[in-house]
Amino acid sequence: MFRFPVTYFAGRFSRLSGAAALAALAAVAAGAGPAAAAVDGGSAAASAAPLFSYVGEAYYATSRGASAVLPVADPRLAPQANHSLAELAVESSNGRDIIETGWVHSQGIAGGPRLFVSYWAGGVDHVDAGFRSTSRTGRPFEALRPGASARFEVAYASGRWIVSYRGRQLGYFPASLWAGRFRSAAVTQAFGEVESYGPSRTQMIDGRADRAISGFHLIGGRTPAGRFYASTAEGYYLGAHGGGWFRLGGSGR
Repeated sequence: MFRFPVTYFAGRFSRLSGAAALAALAAVAAGAGPAAAAVDGGSAAASAAPLFSYVGEAYYATSRGASAVLPVADPRLAPQANHSLAELAVESSNGRDIIETGWVHSQGIAGGPRLFVSYWAGGVDHVDAGFRSTSRTGRPFEALRPGASARFEVAYASGRWIVSYRGRQLGYFPASLWAGRFRSAAVTQAFGEVESYGPSRTQMIDGRADRAISGFHLIGGRTPAGRFYASTAEGYYLGAHGGGWFRLGGSGR
């Protein structure tokens, strides 16, 4: 299970819970979306492994990247929940090379939802190390205003994986971080995620009426029929959905 270490945020935010950890995307399970770790339940003290729950859509096709509109929310987190987030991810076929962007609300971060970027190379998480900012008005981990949907985009061009937010370029990851082997995506995903220790009554991307991810499409490739997935056993489900959009439901068990 991929995780941002708690200590990573200590230098970025004034209040940080030592018990909380922000989680990123798990390696994609073949044909099933992000993998979730099963636990027996209980509190963070009683459960050693976190439980990751998802509702999302995946495309299995070669592309130069992807774009999606994510509803930015400020969800209330149950004590057992570490975070709730919405994310766009582009990945290699084996799920070991990944670029992620979106927003997260975590127990370990003060001030509501935050924009994030992250990358994986060979299955190792480097968070935003190596990210080269090019914007004077936007930056990774800035506070976002909940209540309005925002377009996130990741696209490869001229040796760079460029990350954009609301139509403006935030910066890029140079292809050299992957020794040039990661220049196109084989899998793309857009999803909501909740991480918790044991059962949680935390709603995915809650805090606003609109809980739909929309406008999800590939860049530089034909967008195929998507594969939808949901952690129904944990109390999350796929609501109404169609080509490139879906609604998240459920409050967790």
